[in-house]
Amino acid sequence: MGNGSSNKKKEKNIDQTLQDLQKNQSRSQKYDPFADVEIQRLREKFRLLSDNKPTLTLNGFKQLLELKTHFFRERIFQLVEAEMTKRNKTDIDFDYFIKVLTPFHPLTSIDSKYKLLFDIYDINADNLISQDDIKATMKIIYSIQISKDKKDNQNQEENYRKRNAELEEVKEAFMANQDYLDSLAKDIMNDFDKDRSGELDFGEFKELVDNLDLQFRLNINF
Repeated sequence: MGNGSSNKKKEKNIDQTLQDLQKNQSRSQKYDPFADVEIQRLREKFRLLSDNKPTLTLNGFKQLLELKTHFFRERIFQLVEAEMTKRNKTDIDFDYFIKVLTPFHPLTSIDSKYKLLFDIYDINADNLISQDDIKATMKIIYSIQISKDKKDNQNQEENYRKRNAELEEVKEAFMANQDYLDSLAKDIMNDFDKDRSGELDFGEFKELVDNLDLQFRLNINF
């Protein structure tokens, strides 16, 4: 816990320094809060991902490194796909590309980041977060971490088989332990469901999320 808190504070200090630099850069009139130089870099990334086409596919979008390695990547991609389906879109143009990335910009309002994180946890998109939503999100996050650990350990072949077996055992135990997930989700609801409705609304969710953790998870420097 202590090291995690220390790392987040260091990350916040770095983010603050970068934010100060970004504030002094020429701002894009069309794509606020991005700086012109950031838009130039993102145009180049978009061009590479789309193979010089004016639009890119969802699969192409998923190759964007800043999101491909993100802690919440699975849910981010699910949200983008759901929005594309809702709008009857089959591909992504540059304007929509920037719209998706805007909540992650360090200069984007904190409320916009809260809203994105709320949507990440709101699995069934009903604008409320239930115990089932919390459990489902934790499962997704944990599964991603297991996969990352397995890939990291592929670079150490002498330890890979043993570590891989250990990871699988831990994963199976975690996934099978519904009582643990139920207890954790129930504790969260008991602590933050102020009106005892059985679900968290946006205001209650904001009380749950640590401001420092929010910036640590949802700030990307472009």
